[in-house]
Amino acid sequence: TQEGLLERVLGKRAAEALRQEAEDLVSVLAVEVLEGRDRCHGAHLGGKRGRAFRCETSGMHTAVVGHLEWVEFARVERLPEAGEIVHADEVWEETGGGGAVAAVQLAKLAGECTLVTALGADELGRRVREQLEGQGVTVLAAVRGSTRRAFVHLDEAGERTITVLGDKLRPRAKDVELDWRAFDAVDFVSGDPELL
Repeated sequence: TQEGLLERVLGKRAAEALRQEAEDLVSVLAVEVLEGRDRCHGAHLGGKRGRAFRCETSGMHTAVVGHLEWVEFARVERLPEAGEIVHADEVWEETGGGGAVAAVQLAKLAGECTLVTALGADELGRRVREQLEGQGVTVLAAVRGSTRRAFVHLDEAGERTITVLGDKLRPRAKDVELDWRAFDAVDFVSGDPELL
């Protein structure tokens, strides 16, 4: 029944590719269990807030080049309709944005990560640096302007809806003096073309 539904929704060729990908993933996981590596990569299966593990690649020197925001989260039953008021079940604040999220995950997996970014010259910029450094991320940042903020609704289905407030502070080549050869891997999320 599920395969028939998949074919009707995606079309026969796309459904076959998706089934093959699922079979390949199961095979990879089986090999990792046999080799004892499942303890490392199990984090990928536990969801966004699952416990993180360090992999056999620990000791790699990684970097992320990208932006960040200070994000206020509100968990709600469902998104409000126009003119409606909803109440949040849970609220919290933390650093978000493509560069910061990638850097934190790489720090968890590889044991360390350097984030090349730009921070606002404000209290939020200080809080962002403090939080990231507490998560094992080395922050190399130009300080200018105001830290961009965002507001996120998370509904019961786990869908997020984001409102961004302010301009994206992208890192620039003139802000950075690094020997890029010191890194085993660099993830470029955002920045100016010269930096790329």
